[in-house]
Amino acid sequence: MELRDLGLDVLRGVEDALRRRMDDALKPRIGPAELPEIVLGRLAVLRDSAATVLPRLEGVGERDSVRFAQECLRSPQEVVETLARRDGSVICLRDGVLVPGPAAGDLRPDEMSDDGDLTATSVQDADFAPQLFRLRNLHCLMEELEGRTNPASPGFPIRGDVR
Repeated sequence: MELRDLGLDVLRGVEDALRRRMDDALKPRIGPAELPEIVLGRLAVLRDSAATVLPRLEGVGERDSVRFAQECLRSPQEVVETLARRDGSVICLRDGVLVPGPAAGDLRPDEMSDDGDLTATSVQDADFAPQLFRLRNLHCLMEELEGRTNPASPGFPIRGDVR
């Protein structure tokens, strides 16, 4: 799980780099040999962790985990290509180039933190699709459980709720 999370962190770095290229009016594509320093740093953390974890994984015989850890020990370019192939939804590898995948949306952030990382966009004011009323109800419950105000208001009716 630790390696998976670190791999996702690498992909988030690639996604941020693609977003920055779009913001600079460039094509959202990066060659694996053109990775920004922040992605290379995240790759180094992933590779170090894989080297540490691999002997334990081999000891317990986790074949899939061992294979993934071994993939993480390859060159930075090969690791990013492998992660992009595994993901295939937000970041894709097409003709040897990293590009946004079908689930990437337009890759434009609503908010950026001071250090340049994408921050989670609040869905509090977002309109939910009417067919997803259960998801909306769950969201309202989670807001209350987190100590925030329930976004249910006259503008956001909770369907299926008996009032």
